Amino acid sequence: IVVEGIEVVFDRGQEAWHFTYRGTAFFHFESTLLFPTRPGLDLILETIESLAPEMRSRIETGVRELTGKELPGAGSYIVDLEGFSKDRIFCVSWSDDSAWGDLGVDFEIKDRVIIDECWGD
Repeated sequence: IVVEGIEVVFDRGQEAWHFTYRGTAFFHFESTLLFPTRPGLDLILETIESLAPEMRSRIETGVRELTGKELPGAGSYIVDLEGFSKDRIFCVSWSDDSAWGDLGVDFEIKDRVIIDECWGD
């Protein structure tokens, strides 16, 4: 499916919609996708950029506390849009398989503020 010039694909293996916009991978893990507008996607990316220093600081602290090791790299992230259409919440899921193993952290964001942080493997 192409929406506003962006190719959106449903991955049956992951049971998720996904697309890439301005170099960032977006996912939606529900059967129905309510696609944000381009200005909505731009706002999400601007928010991530503005919160990136805080997220990286929390990641550094969390990795140190959970593993006893210093963070070797910044990791990478995907954006989960599952709550965006209803509550304007999106989740930035960070991981780094090569350095963190299967450890990851999700930051839920609403109105340009991190409202929740969840670590897991």
